[in-house]
Order: sequence, then structure tokens, then C-alpha cells
Amino acid sequence: MLKLNLKHLFNERGITQPYTYLQKHGIPRHTARRILNGEHTHLHFHYVELLCKAFICTPNDLFEYIPAQQDTLAANHPLNNLKKEALDFSWLQSTANMPLQELHQLIRKVKEEIDQAPQTER
Repeated sequence: MLKLNLKHLFNERGITQPYTYLQKHGIPRHTARRILNGEHTHLHFHYVELLCKAFICTPNDLFEYIPAQQDTLAANHPLNNLKKEALDFSWLQSTANMPLQELHQLIRKVKEEIDQAPQTER
């Protein structure tokens, strides 16, 4: 089954108020509510584009493929690329007990990586 999965994007972006975030980026409140409650069965391309702009991602990042038990896809089938790997990681929890000096070193390393990476238009 192909499904819209924004939970991981909210977590990875540190978005604590998803409903407000979706509305801020042009998603109507009734559509935002249906998306967040898992009630949405279809999505207009316009909303897919708005979500991609808001999350700075591609449509592939919005969707997840969860095969049904009876589904048998070849290992090289393109839908397999939409299976999401759980990144059970929280920056705040992981750095909460880190000594301040180590935290500053980590922040400098991350900043260097960001500064060296090609920037996307926002």
C-alpha cells in the first residue's frame, strides 16, 4: 500500500505543531486535519507541490510503500525505494547529557558540513 507519511518529516525537521505548519504552508485546515488523522486517500498535485516546498524534499520523501502480506515485488522493483528506514534519533535526547565542550565541537562539525554542502533555493 502506498501512503502519505509525513510523521518522519515532522520529526526530522523538529516540527512540534504539524497542523499549524501545514496551514502556514498553504494546506487548507480540513485537508491538514485529514492528512494528520490518516484519513486522506488522495491528494491533489498542488498540495504535493506545497508539501515538497515546505519540507524541501521530493514527492518520494512524502510517500511510503508498505507491502501487503500477499504482495510479492521483485527486489529491484522501484516501489521498494519508497520503503522508509526508521531513523530512531532525536538530536535533543542524544545531546542532552553531552558535556558542553563536546556539544560545541559537534555543532562546529555540523556547521562545517552545512557550509560545504550545496545550498538549495528556499
